[in-house]
Amino acid sequence: MAIFAYNQIVSQARPSSAATSLTPPKRQLSFQGRLTDSGGTPITTAVNVVFKLYNALTGPTQLYTTGTCSITPDQDGIFNTLLGDTVCGAEITSTVFTDNRDVYLEITVGAETLTPRQQIATVGYALNSETLQGYPASSSATINTVPVVDNSGNINIAAPSPSLISSSGTFSVQGQVLALKTGTDSGGDVIFQPDALGSGQILALGGTTTEDSFRVTNANLTSGSLLSGYVGNDTATGRLLSLTSGSTETDRFWVAADGRAYLNTNATDSAFIVNQSGAGNLFSASASGVAKFTLNNAGIISLLDGVAHTLDDIAGNLTLTSNSTIISLNDNVTFAGTTTLNSLSYTWPSSQTTNYVLQTNGSGTLSWVAQSAGGSSNWRITAGALSPINDTLDLLVGSTASTSAKFAVLNVKTATWRPPRSNL
Repeated sequence: MAIFAYNQIVSQARPSSAATSLTPPKRQLSFQGRLTDSGGTPITTAVNVVFKLYNALTGPTQLYTTGTCSITPDQDGIFNTLLGDTVCGAEITSTVFTDNRDVYLEITVGAETLTPRQQIATVGYALNSETLQGYPASSSATINTVPVVDNSGNINIAAPSPSLISSSGTFSVQGQVLALKTGTDSGGDVIFQPDALGSGQILALGGTTTEDSFRVTNANLTSGSLLSGYVGNDTATGRLLSLTSGSTETDRFWVAADGRAYLNTNATDSAFIVNQSGAGNLFSASASGVAKFTLNNAGIISLLDGVAHTLDDIAGNLTLTSNSTIISLNDNVTFAGTTTLNSLSYTWPSSQTTNYVLQTNGSGTLSWVAQSAGGSSNWRITAGALSPINDTLDLLVGSTASTSAKFAVLNVKTATWRPPRSNL
């Protein structure tokens, strides 16, 4: 008995369009042959045939066998069968074609094994209907599988903690709109980490001319921070925040690592503008949690109660001006050095004398002098009594000389009395 001729093809569907869901093809081989006897006469009765697959032209490395299949040729001895259709053998395992570069078919008719084995021409990854380079396709890809685009246009990766890794060059992701999102209700984070070793930057390069280049929104935020940054050491000398602008990049606003804030502007308007729409203070300052300075909503400056305060301009002059006619200084006020009132400067004395009055020399130097009608006085009034300020003076009435005075008390402190003249 002999095989006159045979053909084999891979049994597979030829769809007119892409499949709507992942359906792997059946692993079968369609085989056609012609049976004749040694004289060339067609065999038309049923015979037992065994089909086997090997990975070499000779040798015992068997990959698959159909077992005994009953084959009934037609009147010309021609027959067709499907290897692996469960009628003639179980389905061929995927590893037969994915793990072997070459596959050979061996046929046994009755008790006679036909030689040589015939190579399956589509092996060598050409017959790769279910796998790609040995990896099966999967709509929810796990490890060692090929991801596919599902009906919704998604590539699903079911493996835990997967990664997309580019070993060199620039890894680019491009789209009309890019969205990096975590799963609904997952509570997951979106992490940008350029380099775990500390080098590399996160760069956001925008091209808009009228929209915000970078915007963060959160309608659910209650007690957390919308933006938060942390420098995790005590030696940093750089900046926590830095904003620059200009055709030549110029610092405009920055916050140093120690918390100091700097503002740099060449604007013609105010460099720092505060607009309080509510009823709260315009500005408040504290030291170690203790309030020191407040500018309230009415424009009134309040300083810490019970503590002495100093307005010090370090050098030059300190000027208080008002658009109204009155500047009110309530409570105690201390002036040191030269004081200017209504454009007139005054230098104050370093001490004072009881019952003396303040007098200027016309050049702004102030001094304490005794009271008099002319600006100085030798008299004092104490407890309803009038007495000389200088107790060593003479009290004269009627003359400026003690010898001609009508009445005299010489040296009022020692009270030397001189009787009045007869014509007093």
